[in-house]
Amino acid sequence: MDEFYNYHEYACPENDNIIITHHPNPYTSDGTRVVRIPLLPEPSYPQFSTQLPGNEPAAIPSDANHFRGIYTWKGQHFGMGSISPLSNYITRAEFESIVTKINSLLWERFGNTWFNFWWVIINMLMYDLPRGSVRIWTFLTGTKDKLESYINEVNKRFDREDRNIRIVSPEKNGFVSLDWIIPSQAA
Repeated sequence: MDEFYNYHEYACPENDNIIITHHPNPYTSDGTRVVRIPLLPEPSYPQFSTQLPGNEPAAIPSDANHFRGIYTWKGQHFGMGSISPLSNYITRAEFESIVTKINSLLWERFGNTWFNFWWVIINMLMYDLPRGSVRIWTFLTGTKDKLESYINEVNKRFDREDRNIRIVSPEKNGFVSLDWIIPSQAA
């Protein structure tokens, strides 16, 4: 993976200097924003980038280590590089540690080769009838509960530390991204 980038960021359609790195929160209408962490391209099960946005090898460079909103578009501050406002609330090391743990829980849930082997065999024999087998597997092993418990534990720690960020369970968006809720970046 030589040149990985965050496909959830893009140049503003009205001003190429503005890089959109945070988005309206689709989970609530409280004005908060979402920073999306992308799926990695290689694994056959959900795994998210462990690099804090702006630190990917193909990130758009910036002259700062933290987010600096220098442009305003649609009432929100944005910067000139890939660094997102999330970098103002969490360190690279803490971010990497949290996402690495989430990835290990996702591997435990979806990357188990024995489960995949038997699921394919049963699926072939039963002509694709056991669609609920993934749900049954996660119920029997408790792997869904482990992921949800870990995310809740991290969010409670953020609350205790008065850090206005939260992780959204990737189940809520079908494992498309690992969403982090941050405060509004309103101008």
